[in-house]
Amino acid sequence: MSGWRPELATGMPEIDTQHQELFRRAAAIDEALGEGRFAGETAEMLNYLAQYCKTHFAIEQRLMYHLNYPRLFEHVALHNYFNKTLRQIGRDLVAGAAPADVAMRLNELVLGWLVEHISLVDKELGRFLRPQHSA
Repeated sequence: MSGWRPELATGMPEIDTQHQELFRRAAAIDEALGEGRFAGETAEMLNYLAQYCKTHFAIEQRLMYHLNYPRLFEHVALHNYFNKTLRQIGRDLVAGAAPADVAMRLNELVLGWLVEHISLVDKELGRFLRPQHSA
């Protein structure tokens, strides 16, 4: 997995800092997978992501709402998909799914999110928010 790169910046410092931390956490789960460590790291990542979603998505959504972002509902739908998928992975872990399988699904979700959502959707949001936010 590649790490944070400056071209992924949205130009919104609070959002970018949170994205950088998500990259750091994704690298840790990727490393744990490579080393065969699953149970503790997977549960820790699930807990982190649950909190991340709660705070980070709320920040983005509040900005989008207050500044009348034209793609608000599309963006929120993507956040909801991530949350729903994350909750299902957590339920599967609690229900006894193999930690290695859960860790792999979690890793795929986070990596997909990093590649697709941050580099495309959040960057578009950043282009909209920067001039609006600084006004």
